[in-house]
Amino acid sequence: MATNTDTTESKASSEHAHNTRYKGVSEKKRKPSLDWDDLEERGKRRRGKEGEKWRRRNSVTHLVASIYADVEAAVETQRRIAGQAPILTQEERLDYESSEDMRLDHLREFRLAQMFSSPKTRNRLRAAPVPRGRRFDSVRAGRDVVTRAVVDKWRLLNTIIDTLGWVVIAICLHSANFRTRFLEATDAVDFTERLEKLRLHKESIEFFAKSRQFDWLEVTTEQEEQDVLLRDLNCLLTGTAIPKEQEINEDEAEDARLNADTKIAGFPNDGAGLDHPHEWKLSADGLTAVRLTFLPGGGRATLQLQSNIEHSVVLPGHRWPDRKKWILKEEPRYRAEFDESCEACNDPGAGEGKKWRAGCQCSVNNLKTRLAADGAYFGDRVELRNVHPILGTGVRALQRLPAHSLLAEYTGEIYPLYKTQQRGKYKNSTYLYCQTRRLSNGEIENAMNIDPSIHGNWTRFINHSCRPKTDFVLYSCGEKIVTCVKVRKRAIEFGEEITIDYGKSYFENQGLACRCREDACRLWNADKMKDNRTTLRQARQEGFAPDWADD
Repeated sequence: MATNTDTTESKASSEHAHNTRYKGVSEKKRKPSLDWDDLEERGKRRRGKEGEKWRRRNSVTHLVASIYADVEAAVETQRRIAGQAPILTQEERLDYESSEDMRLDHLREFRLAQMFSSPKTRNRLRAAPVPRGRRFDSVRAGRDVVTRAVVDKWRLLNTIIDTLGWVVIAICLHSANFRTRFLEATDAVDFTERLEKLRLHKESIEFFAKSRQFDWLEVTTEQEEQDVLLRDLNCLLTGTAIPKEQEINEDEAEDARLNADTKIAGFPNDGAGLDHPHEWKLSADGLTAVRLTFLPGGGRATLQLQSNIEHSVVLPGHRWPDRKKWILKEEPRYRAEFDESCEACNDPGAGEGKKWRAGCQCSVNNLKTRLAADGAYFGDRVELRNVHPILGTGVRALQRLPAHSLLAEYTGEIYPLYKTQQRGKYKNSTYLYCQTRRLSNGEIENAMNIDPSIHGNWTRFINHSCRPKTDFVLYSCGEKIVTCVKVRKRAIEFGEEITIDYGKSYFENQGLACRCREDACRLWNADKMKDNRTTLRQARQEGFAPDWADD
């Protein structure tokens, strides 16, 4: 037994010696084991930093985009209060009054901050005597607010005034997001980024409000009381007698309220000529509003104003060619029995024994409403702006437009397409679009012109790109087939330009070169070479791209 024990102990000792001898060598040759917990923590920190960057960027963008949406909603509220739309419900009116109270509180803070921001001014106000009596209780309370105010916050408010100006502040105060997520924000980095973003968009915000005839200085009873309070505080500050009458006269009220005059030149002072916001565009520098015009071709053509229409207009007095090929011997927009059913209500068409027409009376607005229920339609919150010296007017999105969403119908004057008529009614094919229709034999051919040169909507100003963000799409709607603009498979983000593909023939027929400046552009010299296969990127690399390609 002793021998066996010795043998066992010897074996154990030998194994221990072997492990000890080769332990260090073995560990040096092996790769160190991964600390998965540490890697996970490092990944969380990295993702956290990236997520924080995206959060800040999206937060800033969302703040600015929400201001446009809130101003649009405020314009609609004013229309409803004025009786130009369905009146407000009791709940909507309470929400509006609550929002107005918050807006006036912030407005009062801004005005106090500007008037009494220096310590010397506050000390003088603190020492000034206030007459006795209930009439001056508000003045006494206002003085206490001024003398106890937090100096840092007033400095912040004065920074906003200096950066944005009174007009933009007065507009933005109608936005709940501006009041809660900007003025009440505590993150200094977020505040700086948001203020800079607002500075870049201040002319655009002002143009948006002014072109929609938004009354951002609508006077309320509370605001008149604020005018009285600020007047009396200023009297204390300057040592002049405080008026005993409660009312404030009209001239003083105008001086006390914010300046209502726009800084953007070009708008008429009386509001005449502002029938629709999409009849105006903003200059590239944001300092001038321009009424949109069109110059028809021909020797004695005169400049004409462009007007906005919601629905296309069929010009009378035209003879439609090839009518024998059609199921319906009328204008080619009417859908026939082999066309799709109405996409607004799914109605297949008229009943048996009736002329083939849609049984429904749906319009494009019904189509928009149906698609909006599915989250696929967004409104016309866009901005027309001079985007480039050569490209001219372009369309910028003032909201996020999701992929595959319907934007608007391409409207205009509709008349027949003749083989000898290449440049349309106005001898200028800048906006001309040819809509197709299906014939009785199943074939598809060009059937009519949609010409928005004089009468159309904002879709006529969408610029071309060889990497377009939207497409022309035919929809079956009510009795007709209509051409609409639809977002492609990638969403259009706030601030991006909306673009579409004009097609190669557009540039070839007019002898023009594409100026979209996309790397993949193959039409950059279409005015000289119809069958070009060289992209603009390749032309840059090989050194023969035109000078404007790098602008």
